[in-house]
Amino acid sequence: MNYRVEELPLDMIEADDRAREDYTDIDKLAHSIREKGLMHNLVVYHLPSEPKAKLIAGGRRLKAVKDHLGWTKVPCRVYDHFLSELELKALELEENLQRSNLTMIEEVKLKQQIHELYVAMKGEKISRTSDAPGHSQSDTAKMLGESHATISMDLKLAKAMEEFPDIQWEKFKNKHEAMKCLNTISTSLDRMQKSQDIQKELGSNSCRAALMIKNYVIGDFFARVQECPDGYFDLIEVDPPYAIDLTRVKKGYNDPGYNKTGYNEIEESNYPAFLYNTFLQCYKKAAQNSWMICWFGPDPWFNIVREIAEKVGWKTTGLVGIWSKGVENEEGISEANAGQTHMPNKRLANAYEMFYYMWKGEPSLAKPGRSNVFGYKPVPHTKKIHPTERPLEMITDVLKTFGQPGANVLVPFAGSGNTLLAAMLCDMKPLGFDLTEGYRDGYVIRVQEIFQ
Repeated sequence: MNYRVEELPLDMIEADDRAREDYTDIDKLAHSIREKGLMHNLVVYHLPSEPKAKLIAGGRRLKAVKDHLGWTKVPCRVYDHFLSELELKALELEENLQRSNLTMIEEVKLKQQIHELYVAMKGEKISRTSDAPGHSQSDTAKMLGESHATISMDLKLAKAMEEFPDIQWEKFKNKHEAMKCLNTISTSLDRMQKSQDIQKELGSNSCRAALMIKNYVIGDFFARVQECPDGYFDLIEVDPPYAIDLTRVKKGYNDPGYNKTGYNEIEESNYPAFLYNTFLQCYKKAAQNSWMICWFGPDPWFNIVREIAEKVGWKTTGLVGIWSKGVENEEGISEANAGQTHMPNKRLANAYEMFYYMWKGEPSLAKPGRSNVFGYKPVPHTKKIHPTERPLEMITDVLKTFGQPGANVLVPFAGSGNTLLAAMLCDMKPLGFDLTEGYRDGYVIRVQEIFQ
C-alpha cells in the first residue's frame, strides 16, 4: 500500500474507534519526544475529498504532542487512496505489532488478527505457486519480515489460547515454553483419540489386548478393590505418591513440557494414614503366601513405611530392593549413570530408588538368591506418560523375581500401566486401578502395540 509523508495539523486528525487505547505513561513519552524527537510518524488515512484524516496508529504519540508538548502539526505517514475497513484494520494492527512493550499474548494475537484480516480480504491461498491468488502464512511472514516457522508457531499459539483459555499462558517466560505446553496438550489429545479408536475397534472382542485394557480400571482403589475377593492376589506392587514434593526433587518436573497432568500427590501430614489404609487393603486381598513390593522415598519415610506395614501384618526386614538407574556391566555390577541433584555442590547425585519387599505367610522367591539390585536405564521424561514411570524391562525383572507364571497381580496405583504390561509379559494375571483417564489412554496404545 503506497503512502506519502507529510506534516498535518493536529486538529485535522480524528482518533476514534481505536483498536488499542493504551494511554499510560504519556508524560514519560512526551519527555522522550521532547529530548529525542518523534521516533515514529503517526499513520493516518486521508482521502483528498475528506476534510479530516483518520488516525490509524499512534494514539499515545498524538496525545503526547498535542496535550503535553503543545504541537500544532505532526509528521504523518498518509494513505490517500481508498482502503477498505479490513485494510485499515490490518494497517493499525501491523503498526501496533512494532510496539516494544507487547506481551507474548498480545503479540501472537495481533499476528493472528493480521493474518485473518488478509485472508478475509484476499481469500485463503490454496496453491503453493508464488503467483497463486489468496493469502497464506508465508505471505504473512514475508509481510511482517519474519520466518514462516515463527509465524506458524505464533498462529498455533494464538489458536491454542482460544481453545484452552483456562491455561495461564501469561506464566510462560517465552513462546518456546508455551509451545512445549501446547505440544504436551496436543500429544494428550492425540493419545486420547487414538485410545478411543482402539477401544472402539476392539469392541467386545475377547482377544488378549481387549482383556488387558479391561484390566486397567479407572476408579478409586480403596472403593473398587472391595469388589475383589479377599486372599486372592499372589503379588502386589504398590507405587504410591512419595509425599516428597516432586516440584523440588524431580529433574525437569517444572518444565512446561513435563507430563504431570493428573498426578495425585499426598500431603505429608496425611501420608502415614494413607499408607496404613493402602497396606491394610492390600493385606486383606493378598493370598496366604504372597509378596508385596512397595516403592517409597527414603527421606523421611524409610522407617515409617516399614513400621506401618508391620503394624498391618506384613513382614519385612530393613533390607530393600534397589533400582540402580544404570546398566549392569559384564561382571554383573550395576553402574549407575543417571543421578540427579539440585544441589551439586552440597549433595551427591541420587541415582537409585528403593522398594521394600514384604510378605504374608511363607512365600518363596521365583529367583532364589537373586541380587537386590536391578540396573536399568530410566525412561526419558520426554517419552513418559506418567511423571514417575519406570522402565518396563526393570518392572518385568522385578515381577519375575517374586512371582510365578499364572500369579494374580494387584496394582493399586497403575499410573503408566507398565506393571500391568510387565505382568502380562510374564504370563501373570494383573488388575490395576488409577484415577486418571489420560494415563490409561497411553496404556491402551501400548497394549495394542505389544499384544496385537
